Amino acid sequence: EQPVGALMLGGNVNWFWRDKVSYSANNDPNLVQDSYGLLGGALTVRDADDRWRVSLFVRNLLDKNFVNRIFATPVLNSPATAPVGSYTQFPSADARRTVGVSASFRFGD
Repeated sequence: EQPVGALMLGGNVNWFWRDKVSYSANNDPNLVQDSYGLLGGALTVRDADDRWRVSLFVRNLLDKNFVNRIFATPVLNSPATAPVGSYTQFPSADARRTVGVSASFRFGD
């Protein structure tokens, strides 16, 4: 944090890493989520007494798309309907860039 007049200005940067994950018991290469990293950060302004603060934040700044789960779809996985196999993926809500503002106020002592 650095003082800027009567206010304090601060910031942070964060990095989250997840290694490759296999959702398969039989090593199906189509059931693998590759490793990925997520970059985030925030800029914060607050008063000197820390009675209030406002932050502008971003999560998944690089907009990295990833999934929480992948599984084979057996009903659609027949040679007649899908000769190469069908798979279902569940994307994470965190797999999209999120930008927001947060504010906090402290009342009393």
